[in-house]
Amino acid sequence: MKKPLILVLFFSFFSYSQEGIIDYLLVEKDSSSFYTFTKEGVYFSSFDENNKLNYSFNSYTKPPPKTFKDVPTNTFSAINLNGVVYLLYPGGGMLYQYSQGAIERIDESFPHRNQFAGFFFAYNDELYLLGGYGYWASKNFLTKFNFDSRSWEFLSISGETPKGGINQGSFIQGKNSIYVFDFFSTQPESLVDKKNDFLYELNLSKFLWIKKGRLSSASPAISIEEAMLSVRVKYGNSLFERAENTSAFRIVDPLRNCVKIYSSENELSKLSKNSIFIGSKIVYASQSADNSTFKITFAEINSYPLISTQKHVLDSQDVFLKYIVFSSLFLAFLIIFLFAFFKNRDTLYSLSELSLFNEKGLIILTKEESQILQLFADSIIVENNSILEVFSDESKSFDAIIKRKNKAIKELNHRFNKVFKKDLIFKNPDKFDSRQIVYSLGSKTRILKDLTNPSSRV
Repeated sequence: MKKPLILVLFFSFFSYSQEGIIDYLLVEKDSSSFYTFTKEGVYFSSFDENNKLNYSFNSYTKPPPKTFKDVPTNTFSAINLNGVVYLLYPGGGMLYQYSQGAIERIDESFPHRNQFAGFFFAYNDELYLLGGYGYWASKNFLTKFNFDSRSWEFLSISGETPKGGINQGSFIQGKNSIYVFDFFSTQPESLVDKKNDFLYELNLSKFLWIKKGRLSSASPAISIEEAMLSVRVKYGNSLFERAENTSAFRIVDPLRNCVKIYSSENELSKLSKNSIFIGSKIVYASQSADNSTFKITFAEINSYPLISTQKHVLDSQDVFLKYIVFSSLFLAFLIIFLFAFFKNRDTLYSLSELSLFNEKGLIILTKEESQILQLFADSIIVENNSILEVFSDESKSFDAIIKRKNKAIKELNHRFNKVFKKDLIFKNPDKFDSRQIVYSLGSKTRILKDLTNPSSRV
């Protein structure tokens, strides 16, 4: 009698293959097993100690509701709460539970169609739906299912609410918070979906939005169409993400502000959006060659090589320190540059008909002094003979002319030094003929003719 019983049990466990599945939904059961929901029943799958995937199949004990059967199974969102699997209708509203071998509808609502791609989660034994898209706009509100009234209700949230809603976002649930990032918001003026570059935290104990910081390592899915095709799966307290047509995947951990990027080449190219993690194994449905059915398979995520590690969000303290360092370097460079500039630039003086001046002061000139400075306005080095011509007088001896010149330059230097604290004109030997002398202006000193003075124009 034992052999037939063993054969019956053996047949019950292995007679159903997880190949050729047409419509399915993968749901985590516990740390080593999972459900595969279909229209006809449920596969119970688990990994043994040798990492072999074993499975059995149970038909539903009674037919599921028609509203459940009319919608593709993989479009439902699912949560395993206290051993009961809750299945949410796409877009929100109708809610089902799988318990005691049957799927039953438990709400008195209707298809909301207002929160497609929203985040369905459980907190303190309550069911919530956050964000999503519907009726041509992204949503940022939070709804909760009331088990007493069997309906959904809106919750009031304060804080820095993401403007424009949350569509096709990435979500991570912490102990008392939901972290939201890499999502798209609807721009009210154009109804265009634009990617949001910030990480947000929804504190569930206070129902408070907190804007955490700008993303440093954003998703490679830059358009909403690419985001819809990407695979994003909860992986412990992190998020697994693989964008379409990429040879790498990311493990995003907002709690540790860390993003790890791994190379997968093309080995995970057949991942489905409805994938789950059981431990470190990603379980998914691989499409058959004829693209009409699926086969449940898995991959060990730890077998792929790490490429790089990046920060998820720009650390405010790091940014501040970098800003201080950069600002200090810039300020030091600016001070050195300005010091060198002002130290080496020429000091300018404007020459009018009978005065010499700049922003620091002014001196009155005699006619001869003005004529001398006119020569220096044309050249910073003037020959002795050119200055002597200013004092040329046929009734005077040459020695008298020289004395008048020397006295004029001496008095001009004296008055100039009194106002500007330095000498103006210096006498030097001519470098081409040491027997001759020349006059030059002081170092970094220039005289400009005042063009407003008619007498200084050519």
